[in-house]
Amino acid sequence: MAFVVRRRGVVLLGDEALQKRCEAECLTAQLEVAIVAYRLVQEARSNVVKHAKASTAEVSQTAADGGAEVLIAVRDDGIDFDPTRVPGGSLGLAGMRERVSGAGGRMRIRSRLDRETRVTFRLPLADGQDEGSLRST
Repeated sequence: MAFVVRRRGVVLLGDEALQKRCEAECLTAQLEVAIVAYRLVQEARSNVVKHAKASTAEVSQTAADGGAEVLIAVRDDGIDFDPTRVPGGSLGLAGMRERVSGAGGRMRIRSRLDRETRVTFRLPLADGQDEGSLRST
């Protein structure tokens, strides 16, 4: 059975075995990103509750880079902090940085005096290799 695979805008023909492998790899990669994203948001929200003294917090998620990445932002209206001066023994931010790095993503923290703190994560939805970027239609 023939089918069509789109790879970076190029249409290729393949067989059913390749389609199943592609679908499994795509789903696995998406699941791994979803787990990393969940854990990052979980830790960021925990930090808001523990440290920010915020009255509101928001979590947003959008596609970025033409759908190749997911952009996640956690914003609160609590007290600011200097992420370079976190006390020793604090594992929250270090763990978040490690998770983001392990997923091939980026993390940014922006904190404005008595206004807000915003933590953003950019995570790739594919591993950058051709097989990981295949999408069947």
